[in-house]
Amino acid sequence: MGFAVAGCSSDEPPGAGQAATQRDQPPPRQQQPPGGGGQAEGRPQPGTATGRIVGRATDAQSGRPLSNVYIVVGYQGIQRAAITGPDGRYVVPEVPANEPAAILGFHENNYRYHNSQFDRSVVPRLRPGQTIDYDFQVRRLPPRGQPEVTDAAIATTTARPGQTVEFALTVTKPGEGGLSQEVFAASPKMGRVAWLRPAGGNRFRGTVTVPPDTPPGEYPFAFFAASNQCYDPEQFPRRTLRVLPG
Repeated sequence: MGFAVAGCSSDEPPGAGQAATQRDQPPPRQQQPPGGGGQAEGRPQPGTATGRIVGRATDAQSGRPLSNVYIVVGYQGIQRAAITGPDGRYVVPEVPANEPAAILGFHENNYRYHNSQFDRSVVPRLRPGQTIDYDFQVRRLPPRGQPEVTDAAIATTTARPGQTVEFALTVTKPGEGGLSQEVFAASPKMGRVAWLRPAGGNRFRGTVTVPPDTPPGEYPFAFFAASNQCYDPEQFPRRTLRVLPG
């Protein structure tokens, strides 16, 4: 199974209204330094080569915050992950500077997948020490065009810091508009994403290298995919990787 186009289409509505809600949102805000005034940039931290992205996800119909939205940043290079809390807020720390950092949001239960690049033409490139604030909305879609995924797997149940681990997923139905490139296994707790690419037939594979400073413990990964009409699976299968002491 291959990809139909390069990515999820922009939020052009089947009827008219909802897309404008996302397109009319302001671009990402650069947070003010302490004691500053007005629209200011985050204060760079000397000696750092990373920044961070923070924001809030809300339901487009009700305006209420949405918890458990999986955040993926820069999936083709940076590959960072986070998840929204009960207040809809998220923090993605240690985002490598000077690299394209598209911001993606995935939620179960028939919510539309959000992609900052395709929805709002936003692909931040952070400077060292900079914080970008990016809020977005997601809306429910009719339960008819979701991709279907199965056989989520991690090649090993345990790993140590610095070890590279393989992840795999089968996409049995590409979803409305065909399958997009966004096929992932993501662990907000670890802060990492495996971008899963075609490995023959309907199988997709990718890897994550466990960061050297990862504490021992259990690290759940959620598996999901997007269609070109911005559907993602109704439920995300999950598997757990246990990290051993280094």
